Order: sequence, then structure tokens, then C-alpha cells
Amino acid sequence: MRRLTLACAGLALCAAGVTQLFAATPDTVAANKATDYIRTLQNTDGGFPDFAATSSPGATIDAVFAFAATGVDPKTVTHSGSGASPDDYLSAQAATYSATAGGAAKLVLAVATLDLDASSFGGIDTLAVMEANYDPATGQYGGDVFAQTLFMLAEASLNRPVPAAAIAYLRTQQQPGGGWEYSTGWGTDTNTTSLAMRALIAAGVSAADPDISEAIVFLHNSQQPDGGFPYDPLSPFGTDSDPNSTAFVIQAIVAAGQSLDADEPWGAGGGKTPLTALLAFQNPVSGALQYFGTDSAFATYQGVPGLMLSAYPEQQVYEPPSTATATATAPSTPAPTACIPPLITYICNGTSGGGSAPPATTVASTPAPQSTVAAATVVPAAPTRGGRPLGAIVAPETGDGSATAGGSSATLTLLVLAASGVALAGAGALRLQARRRG
Repeated sequence: MRRLTLACAGLALCAAGVTQLFAATPDTVAANKATDYIRTLQNTDGGFPDFAATSSPGATIDAVFAFAATGVDPKTVTHSGSGASPDDYLSAQAATYSATAGGAAKLVLAVATLDLDASSFGGIDTLAVMEANYDPATGQYGGDVFAQTLFMLAEASLNRPVPAAAIAYLRTQQQPGGGWEYSTGWGTDTNTTSLAMRALIAAGVSAADPDISEAIVFLHNSQQPDGGFPYDPLSPFGTDSDPNSTAFVIQAIVAAGQSLDADEPWGAGGGKTPLTALLAFQNPVSGALQYFGTDSAFATYQGVPGLMLSAYPEQQVYEPPSTATATATAPSTPAPTACIPPLITYICNGTSGGGSAPPATTVASTPAPQSTVAAATVVPAAPTRGGRPLGAIVAPETGDGSATAGGSSATLTLLVLAASGVALAGAGALRLQARRRG
């Protein structure tokens, strides 16, 4: 197990164990409190639950990432009664979970994080199963962008070269405005965009690459006044920040080598940053991260790497940006008057035209200094995004890209809508069917 060596950038406050929010450093106190909460969720089979009480492979893998990001070997996290560990549970689920492309790739990521043999885990060759879902002719992996990013991150985490065709394919999926969408017609979102950035950078693409710079513009335009980020920044039902999306974006910012300090481009004013926004979701009593006021297992799993400022699992150690390195800045162009608050600037950008043309597939082996990004072109709003009505709802999800072409559905309590001020027609009368990725 590769343990984290935390860099405190010479801050005396770090040595004193005091969280310094203006000069961003990993918040180990908050992260450890969150993992203490996660430990209480472990089931007798060694796995961890998602929305239901039973263990879920996708949720268990997210828990593995959370423990590893804090420097804890997940194999040592065992149930007090049965002694079972996450790898015991995942080994038993390996064949079933890897039946989908996204599941196969996420499982390989977990096996790499556990420092186990990806060619022999749970009675199968997980690496071969993952590779079987890759089309070298097109560069496409699986059936959605989320799975594509997991495949690229898995290859990079195993120190294997990411195929140039896979890099080129991911580039073609970038939408006007700089973001990526989970799958065709879903519309751009912060989670998929963050993973796409990380996948490209892990594959060797420079953080100064135009596609990365455009993605940074997208994320800057998605940032809320509290410093955090929503899943769907175009949602007419509200664009409040949520912990999962904020943590995902933090990891992308870190992967791009940018500063999270309050006085840097990601500062939202008044000392507010993505990290302070993420910390605001933590329940001070339980240690869990809350989703709209309720302790959430999946928000806590996915939030811990963000608290650690770690693009985990491809980046094991937080490396503060060099003070000599330029950081990309948000576009200064004011929002057009056609945009209606509180929706953000790029709601006026049409995104229904498909992916952008891929640039050259040659990648840099060493990230180049970042450059200032250009402002995105503003075009009239489209009534739909890639065929999806602007009124559609997409719930935060566990995130393994394993939804099939038809998608699997899960019924979720509409706390999201209630918190966004949407009136519900009676308790339990309204349900949300959403694709799950875990």
C-alpha cells in the first residue's frame, strides 16, 4: 500500500494541527473524522452500502479510495465481528460487477489501489476483462464517457500507457462550452468534466492543453458563491453546491496543478474556496458529509479525497502548486443580460451540436506551465442540450459508469427538490428515476 506523505508547504499551522483555509492544505482532521464515520457503515461481508443497507461494489470501491487517500491500507479495514475486509467483498463480487465496462474499469482501479494483482482477482483476470471492452479502432471504451475516463485512469494507475486513440476519442466528446457529458444527450456536468480532465492529464496531456483550459472555463462558470459546485450547473431546479460535485472538481483542480488558495482564481471571495465549501457539508457530530442536510454515505466516500486535496487514485500525494507556475483564470466577460439569475453564465451557451473536433493526439510527457484561458463564446440558448430537456433532473450518483444502454434505475427521495424550493405534491408522491453508476 502506497501511503501518503502529506506536504504542508512549510506552514507552521500544519505542524500545529490547525486547519488553514486561506492557504489550502489537506484537511486531515476532517478527512479522518469522515473515515471514522465510514467505518461504522461496514457490513459483515466487508463491503459498504450505497443507498440501501446492503453492500454495493461501487460504494465499496469509493470507500476504498477514501481510506487510501488518508493513508490507510483498505485491506486493514475489517468488520469487528466477521473480520471481512473490502477486498474480501470485492473479490466475491468481481465476476458480476465487471460484467459492465464501467464496473470492470472501476474494479481495476480498486485492485490497483489495494496493491493486488489485477490479472488475478476474485477468480478472474480483471485487467483482461477491462481490456475486452476497449475498441482500438475507435478508441472508445464502453458506451459512455464516464466509463471512458475510468478506463484511462485505470491504465494510468497501473503505469500502463493510455492508448493514443482513447485520448483522441475522449477529446471528441468534449462539448461546446468546455464540459463533458456522462453519455450522449445527458448534458454536460461537473463530475464527468472533472474525471475527463483527470483522465487526460493522467494520460500525459499537458495541463495547459486547450481542451483542459476549456474545461477549466466550464468549471469556473459552474462555481457557486459559496465556492462549491453543483452536479448540473444548468438545472432550472437549482444550482446549489453539493459535496460530491465539489469534491470531484477539487480533484480536477489539483490534477491540473492549480492553487485552491482563497486569493487564487478559485477563491469565491470572503475566504470561500472549494475546500471551505466542502467542509461546510460535514456533520460536526457524526463526521459524515451531508447531502441537503442528511448524512450521506456516498457523499462521504467521494468527499474524502477532496478533503485530502488528492486526485486519488492516480495521484497519491498532494503537491502544492509552485508559486512560479501561472494559473488559469476565469473568463472576465460579464454574463449576458439574456441569462436569468441565479443560473450561471454559460447557460446561454448551446451544447446540442455534438463533440468538438479532436486536436492532434500527441501528448506531452511533462505537464507544461498553465496559461490563461480565453473566454468562451456566448451563443443563444438552446431549448435542449443534446436532446435532453433543460427541465430534466440528474441526481448525483455513485460513479462507476456501469449503466447499460437502457440504464438501471433507482428510486431516490427527492430531498434535492425540496431543498431547492420545489413544492412536492404530498410526501412520497413524486419519485425520481435516475441512472445509477454504482
